[in-house]
Amino acid sequence: LIFSVLLTEAVVPLGGLSPAVVAVTLGGGVLLTAVSVGVVESMQARLPFRRVPMLLTTAFLLCLFALMIAWERSPQ
Repeated sequence: LIFSVLLTEAVVPLGGLSPAVVAVTLGGGVLLTAVSVGVVESMQARLPFRRVPMLLTTAFLLCLFALMIAWERSPQ
């Protein structure tokens, strides 16, 4: 839950929104993350293990990209 909220906050700018909109946005982001993780987990069980390093590399690059976006949006 914590990582889902952090991911949602890194992707969606929530700075000037009302608390109700922030709650709905975080709830939707957490739900989207949970569904995405469920789909990836069910599909990954069918993949051969030789593709796992490629998936880990892709996940790392996506995390790095999200951090770069978060740093770009941060006030300076």
